[in-house]
Amino acid sequence: KIENISHCKLLQTLNISKNQLFNNESIIELIQCESLINLDLSNNKLESNEEIIHTLSNISSLVNLSINGNELTKISSFRKKMIYHIPKLVYLDRPIDEIERI
Repeated sequence: KIENISHCKLLQTLNISKNQLFNNESIIELIQCESLINLDLSNNKLESNEEIIHTLSNISSLVNLSINGNELTKISSFRKKMIYHIPKLVYLDRPIDEIERI
């Protein structure tokens, strides 16, 4: 679980890959990081739960997200859902093509 990060209002880049994070409660505090642009959550154990997509979509400044190596990515149409819910994303494990936004 990520704790005591909510006071990091100016944090722009965070690599928390390989940390055994597994549920929404593990990452919910990231919403308080108002300047977070780059986030690496790869190779954790984030479960296939749409609530996690909702939490990630509430990180207001998020532009680049690495999240491969998690169960979450096995949700049907995961990439399309993420692009829809986080319109500012330009990178989701690889660059996002404009055609993917249609």
